[in-house]
Amino acid sequence: MESRKITAFIITGPPGVGKTTLVRKICSKLSEYCKLAGFYTEEVRASGQRIGFDVVSLNGTRGILAREKPADNIRRPKYTKLDCLFCMFE
Repeated sequence: MESRKITAFIITGPPGVGKTTLVRKICSKLSEYCKLAGFYTEEVRASGQRIGFDVVSLNGTRGILAREKPADNIRRPKYTKLDCLFCMFE
């Protein structure tokens, strides 16, 4: 039987089911055995409402991926009602 090495995977599902929590737990456990690289996205909320998403690298660096009504009023690509700040992602 041939051994396969998993180099990447994607977790999808509806909001609030625990995708980010699952990713954090998997990464915490795997980091005991190997070096990890990558990122996950995290919902940002204010007053109980989603206002955007941050991208968080596995080394802890955080950046803005999308925000509802960013303060600078620069015209950007949109995902639903969120302005996408791709420059922060790069």
